Amino acid sequence: MEPYKHYKSSRKRLAEFINSNLRRPDISVQSIDYKFLDAFDVFIKKDFNKVQNTAWNYHKHLRRILNLAISLDYIDKNPYLKFKVGLDETHREILSIEELKRVEDKQIEIERLTVVRDIFVFACYT
Repeated sequence: MEPYKHYKSSRKRLAEFINSNLRRPDISVQSIDYKFLDAFDVFIKKDFNKVQNTAWNYHKHLRRILNLAISLDYIDKNPYLKFKVGLDETHREILSIEELKRVEDKQIEIERLTVVRDIFVFACYT
């Protein structure tokens, strides 16, 4: 399960969207439709300069909440059945063994940063 803070962040963005676009403090779950989801998507990408994959995460959280609303008989179907949000392929550079060794051997005088470095190196090996 994802950390609670991710859902809090998604809820905050959704509340900002409802407040700024619909000029209301809240809406009913039944009023969420394709048009709402599309406007929310544009809002995330335009007003917060979020890339596709970050927007996908906000939608993922809202989709899960709407699925819960179905389970609790608040709504009959999830509007995400028609609204699709894709993920862009990402290419992350990985450290070479030589680069990792340089990080590992780096002398750092600040103890806190030494601990951070050691945790990072440990994470790389595991």
